[in-house]
Amino acid sequence: MTSFSLKARSRAILIDCYAFAVFASIIMSVLNIVLFCLGDLASFSSRRNIVGSSLNLLISLILFAVSTLLQTGYCFLSLNIARTGHARIRDLFLGFRYHTGRLVLLSMALTVIKYLCAFPLVYLIFAFLLQGTRTSMFGVSLSSDLQFAGIAILCLLVSALLYGVFYLLYDQALFLFIDHQDYSFLQCLRESRRMMYGHRIQLFVLNLSFIGYWVLSILSLGTAYICVKPYIAVTKALFYVELSGQRDPYGT
Repeated sequence: MTSFSLKARSRAILIDCYAFAVFASIIMSVLNIVLFCLGDLASFSSRRNIVGSSLNLLISLILFAVSTLLQTGYCFLSLNIARTGHARIRDLFLGFRYHTGRLVLLSMALTVIKYLCAFPLVYLIFAFLLQGTRTSMFGVSLSSDLQFAGIAILCLLVSALLYGVFYLLYDQALFLFIDHQDYSFLQCLRESRRMMYGHRIQLFVLNLSFIGYWVLSILSLGTAYICVKPYIAVTKALFYVELSGQRDPYGT
């Protein structure tokens, strides 16, 4: 189960359904843009008082839930492509049909774990936005751009280490939810942790192998990501299939 073999299998599978996969990626991108605009509009129009802030928070939670359900649907679609070589657009809306509340709880838990792992980098970004490079990090004042660059590299490395050590343990939780919808969100997290022991380095290397595509996506302002998203998603779905040993569409 090397990165090279998984990516080769992903390319072979996508030969016959790549146009459909890109179309599904476009739909996902459009829906996410709509959700972002709705959230931005709600934030802009909310009254600056307790009622307005509470309403804005409620709207943000609803939009987060919808985004979460769509993301799980895209995982389901990618998993079907990885297993059978085909899928349907209706697969994108799996999360709206089954155990929606449980899925939202699982996604909230994964989001909390992800942001805790990324805390050093997130802290740096907020400090930079507020004060620029002449900011302070954890009580240490930075007096030059060189010091800021050094701290930025350190924060990036620490966040990457936390991601590899902790978050990757739970990376399979959404796939597990799809295959085992009788699991509670805690069971999904525990089973993912059990599955990933001894395999974190493999997944970390697989994720790292896509760094060129991420750079290309950034340089193209996200447009290239629509085309490479199916390739990345199906490859990660294949990783789960091999790790779990569940190769049929129903996970039996």
